[in-house]
Amino acid sequence: MNEGDPASSFYIIKEGTVQILKGGKELRKMAKGDSFGEQALYYNTVRGATVKALDNVNFGELKISLSFMIGEMFSFRKRYFDKGVG
Repeated sequence: MNEGDPASSFYIIKEGTVQILKGGKELRKMAKGDSFGEQALYYNTVRGATVKALDNVNFGELKISLSFMIGEMFSFRKRYFDKGVG
């Protein structure tokens, strides 16, 4: 994933190590249990940094928009709380 690419997913590293780069300079390394790409869930934006695999990397991907999540939260609230259920 490259800085400036369209962003639409959030990732959790299951195995391996990645390097996070901005403007070609290393910001940090991330490994198992770390996550990146959360801005893609909040904003309609591009990737703010490059993510480079340093070895074999396996990750989970969450592809969902914040507007969808907010809609689901309001729907849940209306069903269970606004009616006095629960």
